[in-house]
Amino acid sequence: DAVTFHGHVDDPTKHAVVQRSWVHVLPSRKEGWGLAVIEAAQHGVPTIGYRSSGGLTDSIVDGVTGVLVDDRDELVDRLEQLLADSVLRDELGAKAQTRSSEFSWQQSAVAMRSVLESVHSGLPVSGELVPGKICFQSCDARQHHAFRVLPGRDRADHLHRVDREEL
Repeated sequence: DAVTFHGHVDDPTKHAVVQRSWVHVLPSRKEGWGLAVIEAAQHGVPTIGYRSSGGLTDSIVDGVTGVLVDDRDELVDRLEQLLADSVLRDELGAKAQTRSSEFSWQQSAVAMRSVLESVHSGLPVSGELVPGKICFQSCDARQHHAFRVLPGRDRADHLHRVDREEL
């Protein structure tokens, strides 16, 4: 029946507000990765946003953890659908909450350290977190940096340093 604009609030208030929300709407046309999406997901709140915004395609799994739309009319239609369908809303929210646990500041720090170590060594770096596969690999004749995500895991805090013999 109503939308409340809270303005700037402190972190505890923000989480309390998000936790009481049914849907998180992020209607900006340009967005970075979408930290707000993951914060909403922590509380089981799915997000609707524009597919063309850029970063939201990385933080929202369309139709699984939230909804990506292409235009204003679709945004309105899908929002109406989620507000009317509590089963769908709860399903998306539960999956979003599960996925949010895959992200942590520790994971980001491990990944960033690996990238910085490689750059500092003057080596190219690539990275992808896929269980069982090599990620953050760089090497030359003098040194090698490689990490493998342990099988059955998908978070960087489960990285295993790989020796040359394992490659």
